[in-house]
Amino acid sequence: MRSAVLWFLALTPITVGGGSDGLCVSLLMANAGRTFEIALQFVLEHEGELANHPYDRGGLTYRGIARNVWPKWEGWKYIDKGETPPLELVRKFYYDNFWVPLKCDSLPEPIAIFLFESAVGSGHSLPTKWLQRAIGAKDDGIVGHETIQKAQVANPQVVVDSMLRRRILLYEHIVRNDSRQYVFLFGWLRRTMNLTALIYRQYIREL
Repeated sequence: MRSAVLWFLALTPITVGGGSDGLCVSLLMANAGRTFEIALQFVLEHEGELANHPYDRGGLTYRGIARNVWPKWEGWKYIDKGETPPLELVRKFYYDNFWVPLKCDSLPEPIAIFLFESAVGSGHSLPTKWLQRAIGAKDDGIVGHETIQKAQVANPQVVVDSMLRRRILLYEHIVRNDSRQYVFLFGWLRRTMNLTALIYRQYIREL
């Protein structure tokens, strides 16, 4: 399985956003407005609208919001009436349930975006532990004072690369234990590479 994943990564073109060339490692803390909007835009570009794949463990989903996990989200009222939920409800959902609890405003921008986007697909705890292991913090799955402090002085490139490897290994583990999930593997890996490319061009710029 691992050789198949590496083969995919070697052949998959990466979608890269704009940005200047040259080396520039950003150590700025995430800005609640601009950085969140960048992260949210990426999520929405890679999430479909209404979907209900039989092998998707989240069941019915809209813009990546799984009804099985978030049954009380206000947007379902619109969907049940055959209407499209307002985009502001989607934005508020991701801000209140992911960006704020993960304390992304207190993290360096590239780390905040990678953590946020990973948590959308894998929940809060596991991606937070990836971050904590990368920076040498206690891996309790909660973004607290120690995690924030160590993330602020860490090398963002090293942290993102470490979290990237763990994210890919997670996908390998998932499909190894449930072959039905293999149908999603290409999309997961492409999304992960696009995210990494966005972060490198926007913040690290060493491509």
